[in-house]
Amino acid sequence: MDGQSATDRLVAGFNRINEAGQGILSVFIVRPDDFPLLLAEAETGRAEAEGLIIGLVNNLRQITEAAPRNPVLCLCCPRPIRDPYRITFAFMAPDLPSREAIGMAICRRCAKGAGLEARVIKAIKTHLLPDCRKLDITDMRGGRA
Repeated sequence: MDGQSATDRLVAGFNRINEAGQGILSVFIVRPDDFPLLLAEAETGRAEAEGLIIGLVNNLRQITEAAPRNPVLCLCCPRPIRDPYRITFAFMAPDLPSREAIGMAICRRCAKGAGLEARVIKAIKTHLLPDCRKLDITDMRGGRA
């Protein structure tokens, strides 16, 4: 490897995306029930859907391959995510055409109920990118927040 820890690589990725978007970012929320729609859209050649499918596969792999002492944590709370199935993901990307995005898992408890978009924005701005100027949330079920 390059000597960087997983945390260092993640922070570098967040910073790269924030710089590419000049502090203006898009976040796509993908719930388990959205996977069939996402696959159908990817099959039609929609680049955004194809990118999200690749992100889902990569994130599922990270969760399943994580060491028991170093699990992937929920974006919104410190709960470890050990079972990657039936969880929600948020993918953050510059708000411009880009092939780079970072996926974040959201545990079942945090994904339940109204206000998920607000919880995701708060977690990103509080813990990851406090200097982010603007976050647009796109829910795969339709609409932007």
